[in-house]
Formats: sequence, structure tokens, C-alpha cells
Amino acid sequence: YFMKLGYKQNDIVALNESESRTLISECTKSVLSASELELLKENGGSARVQGFIGFQLSFGRGPKAAYREKSASLKEKQSSQDELDLLQYSVLIWQAYFKRLIELNAVDYDHILLYAVKLLKHDSKLRAWVQSHYLAILADEHQDASPIQGELLKLVTGDGNNLTIVRDDKQSIY
Repeated sequence: YFMKLGYKQNDIVALNESESRTLISECTKSVLSASELELLKENGGSARVQGFIGFQLSFGRGPKAAYREKSASLKEKQSSQDELDLLQYSVLIWQAYFKRLIELNAVDYDHILLYAVKLLKHDSKLRAWVQSHYLAILADEHQDASPIQGELLKLVTGDGNNLTIVRDDKQSIY
């Protein structure tokens, strides 16, 4: 699966949050002009872009789908041109970041989840093996699970007969 995406080898490096933000910062500098960089810095900088990417991936969206949905929402709210520009910058940076991840043979946490879901959805033999491999699965703090994490849990558990979910509605953020 990773070879189809453009990765060169099986030894893929997993980036932590800090390493991911550093790479996003590098991509930001390579994609945006000085004035665009200034606007982004005034509005959260690389942390904003990283948050945008993570949020969109948590719903299984790629850059194009994220742009379509978010731009429609911003236009409906009659948001400022700056907000529309920041969205466009975020998508451009995301595309450069994704390309750079592949060049570095690296992946971040949000992409790992997305790839796992895609892999299990499209490889029925792997999905069957994973589902038969675990006798019991415990999902703790499930109220904090993102949609993509929930989808992964469904793919791993199959019929759900071996699943126990622990949650606390008082802590729910979704």
C-alpha cells in the first residue's frame, strides 16, 4: 500500500507532533510569499496548519475535499478574505507537506490512522486476519475518539463481539 503512495521502502519513519510541525514550517516557507507568511504567522502559523490537517484527516478528508467543504462553509458565513486566503494557504502547505512526507519516507500520526483505515477497507484478507487475531479489544476514553478512530475500531473488531467500550459522557468532546 505504501509503495502505491510513492514511498520507497518499508522502513517508514513515524514523526512525532514536534517533528511534524517542523516539517510543516519548512513547507510553509517553500510555498508562501513573504506577505502570505506574515498573514499566516499573525493567525496561528504552522500550529494552525497542523491543526487544520489533523482535524480534516480525523474525518478522513484529503486536501481537495477539505477545501471544498471549508470554503463553502466560510462563504456561507460571509467570512473575510483573510479567512479564505488562510484556508487556501493551509491546503497548499498540506499538499507540499504530504509530498515531503513521501520524499522523507515518513508519516505522521494522523496519516497513520487514515492509512490503516484505507488498508483494512481494501484488503479483506488483512482485515479478516486482524479481526480473528484479537480475542478482546478495549477502547478506553471512547468519547474522545475521532470519526476516523471510530472507523478503524469498527474495521478491527468486525461484528464487535469482542469489543468493550469505556467512556465518560461528562468528558465528551465530540
